[in-house]
Amino acid sequence: MGFLYFDRNIPAEAHRIIGELGPRGVAAFAFAPGGGWVIVTKDRAYYARGIADECFQQLGSFMRAGDELRVLAFTPSGGWVIVTDRHYYARGIADECFRKLGDFFAAGASITCIAFPPQGGNSWVILAGHALFARNIDDECYQLLCNCLPSTRPARKVAFTPGGGWAILAEDYYWARNIPGECFDQMGNFRQQGWLLDHLAFSAEGAWSLQTNTVAPARPADPIRDMENHITVENGVPQSIWQRMAKYRTPGASVAVVLENRLAWACSYGHLERGKPECVHTDTVFQAASISKPVAAVGFLRLVQDGHLQLSENLTPYLGWNLPLCSTASAKWKSQMNLALLLQHRGGVSGLGVPDASGACSNFGGFAGYANDASVAVPTLAQILAGAPPCNSPPIQISYQPGGGPYYSGAGYVLMMQMLEHLTGHAFRPWMREHVLLPAGMTRSSFEMTLPPSMSRAAAGHDANGEVIAGRRNRYPEAAAAGLYTTAADLCRFISLLNCRGTLDGREVLDQTRTAIMVNQATGIFTQNPFGADNFCYWHNGINYGFRALIKGFPNRRAGVAVMTNGERGDRLHNEIVQAVETHYGWN
Repeated sequence: MGFLYFDRNIPAEAHRIIGELGPRGVAAFAFAPGGGWVIVTKDRAYYARGIADECFQQLGSFMRAGDELRVLAFTPSGGWVIVTDRHYYARGIADECFRKLGDFFAAGASITCIAFPPQGGNSWVILAGHALFARNIDDECYQLLCNCLPSTRPARKVAFTPGGGWAILAEDYYWARNIPGECFDQMGNFRQQGWLLDHLAFSAEGAWSLQTNTVAPARPADPIRDMENHITVENGVPQSIWQRMAKYRTPGASVAVVLENRLAWACSYGHLERGKPECVHTDTVFQAASISKPVAAVGFLRLVQDGHLQLSENLTPYLGWNLPLCSTASAKWKSQMNLALLLQHRGGVSGLGVPDASGACSNFGGFAGYANDASVAVPTLAQILAGAPPCNSPPIQISYQPGGGPYYSGAGYVLMMQMLEHLTGHAFRPWMREHVLLPAGMTRSSFEMTLPPSMSRAAAGHDANGEVIAGRRNRYPEAAAAGLYTTAADLCRFISLLNCRGTLDGREVLDQTRTAIMVNQATGIFTQNPFGADNFCYWHNGINYGFRALIKGFPNRRAGVAVMTNGERGDRLHNEIVQAVETHYGWN
């Protein structure tokens, strides 16, 4: 067994003992408050100075009983914890930490690390392969630890410096913030020499020790880490996701991927808001913007499935509202409008690019939203339909003959929102929650303008310069067109739902017939490539002020990807990320 170590400012005796015992295989090395330290080998030898007597005695008891040591750690205030393959014992650690340790142990988890940041109190993290639990640790550290969970190299160790820095060890990958520069350099040297990083410890007095017995095996790069570091190439140099986020002045992003019609992985990057410490997590909600439309389309098609109307029949009797005509429109066009055409942006309703030489018709595709300010009034659905104050968009009207186009129309989706409320007798937002979002398992999704407390930790939007927008997020009462809040992981559930013909986890949300119409006939979503081809896909993007998002599903490959960003230039970022994912998995 080989052994490599490097340390700085540790007691001379500790340095000597590490050198003597290290070649036997280090199971654990830790510093204790007040200058203490302990080393344990894989063959159960141990040596310590300045640690609590009870800790030393309990460690000896476990080693004599033939236990294999997994974890030995100290809190800043002198508490300690020992975990072996068969037992655990602790003194002076947070009650919640002890309870959670018991939960992990009872579940048979293989705990690889328990660590305590310098602030003490109820601040700690437990790592157990593809599982972790943390309380009150640095948010970026937590973000990166979570990003390791779906990896082929989950984080095995995390260590905290007395000044609040940290380092994560995940086999042949590592990350660090605010640790001694020499320590970081030595981590790089170990890796360049072909070693993994087994153990890293920092003392309260500023000493540190890096140790390993493990030569790095030859194995393929982790796919997630590989994509993160090779999003694109610029001037011949690979660019990481963090570099691209900086280039496009997009503070935060969330990415999730579907493989075999299941969420394969989700990772998060950057911050909720520029200049603030809170990081994006995989459960952070973003504005989905126009990706609201395909989600709403499932609800509208449910109305057909439930017998409220037919897909191709005249829609006007089901509106509960007198849809006006543009002055240049023909009255007979109203009877030609149907649900299928509206879902395909061909329904005759106000849309982007509608030919109108006279300038008499409403000609717009999307909605600008309303500032998140108590002094700014938000219109009702009736006011949006009529284009009446305080509405900031033109009236919704028949502007061209149905069947023409397509002319992208958020107005058409607001019209269908009115239809749903008239036919069901229920408001759109709670109806969608009960009939689409919850049945699809999209528990981190909401069409509500005011987010529930469980989703209040939401991303803030940013302008093209990377500055946070006023009020952090505009409000979008046009819920079906632009009002969805969700996560990349929930959008991957939506992709899986469509890929699985409307049934997910054994629960039918939309029947196969209507799902096939949606996916195969670009009804409520856009499609690309021939239907029977392996690379056939459906997609939709989203553009709200300060937010950009993109989903792409490959039903014939049982795959898909969702990217959400909180920047005006995030569309460039999400295009590059999706391209990198497609290339890696061979979807394109």
